[in-house]
Amino acid sequence: MHPALAAAALAASLASAPPDLPPVEAVPEPGPYTASVAAGAGWDSNLARQPGGGQGPTAGVLAWRAAAGRFFAPGEAGALLVEASWSGEQSPDGSAPSEQRPGAALTFAHPLGERLTLRAGLSAEWLGSEDPLRRGPGGGASLSLALRLAPTLTLRAGLSGYRTEAEDAAWSIHRTRLRAAASLAPWRGAELVLGYAWQAGVETAYVPAAAAPVSASGYGAGYGGGTGTGAGSGTGSSWATSAYQAVRSPATAHVLSVDAEQALPGGLFVAGGWSWTRGTTTAAGGWTGSTLQVELGWRY
Repeated sequence: MHPALAAAALAASLASAPPDLPPVEAVPEPGPYTASVAAGAGWDSNLARQPGGGQGPTAGVLAWRAAAGRFFAPGEAGALLVEASWSGEQSPDGSAPSEQRPGAALTFAHPLGERLTLRAGLSAEWLGSEDPLRRGPGGGASLSLALRLAPTLTLRAGLSGYRTEAEDAAWSIHRTRLRAAASLAPWRGAELVLGYAWQAGVETAYVPAAAAPVSASGYGAGYGGGTGTGAGSGTGSSWATSAYQAVRSPATAHVLSVDAEQALPGGLFVAGGWSWTRGTTTAAGGWTGSTLQVELGWRY
């Protein structure tokens, strides 16, 4: 393939998609610009991350996202994607606060030979939550390698970090994630991704309100309903987590995931994902839960 076309094809593989669900890489005529919109629904089996399986409240959400960006090819090989995005979610029954997330990202990909590709990314966003205590900036960085073993099989491994600074420290998190995945292309326009991740850091944990005068996280006292330095209860009495006190807590988790995407005519695509998590927090103990997502979108 001509070097310029190789760079363009590599750029096309960076098209907008969640980090854990790489886009279909067979884009026929990649151009310098990209845009995408998608809408769907999701479900969480243990929203409050309570000990055991099926112990916490469940929640369903409607979600949407839109993104637009431009590809740059600084050399004969490699591509840079600069992208702006906006995503949000709304709980139909009001069990969780609605969210809006405007953001921006830089992603650079560089081939290391014919089969290996290095990918690095930076991102920043603003979390505009219905709950004012959860509002604040967030940002992350990632580094990954993709090894194409065959036209239908790619192995990926990566390291990423993410951090937020919410108005109340109980919802400020930081995590580091190691992830490995196998990406299969069983037929034209289809992709199936099987993944495993291990993550560690500080997360929001939910404990019974009566047990939360002092934060169990070791990150501050956290007195009061959201005005302290390490604990808060949020401002919505109808939310599924309103019966708990939120605290910052050291946490680890193992995550198994299955994601799939099918390209449709006219730039449309349908995608879905399922994940199962087994985690533990110092404040609340061990927990398990699963999530399910489906979406329909369009990509240019």
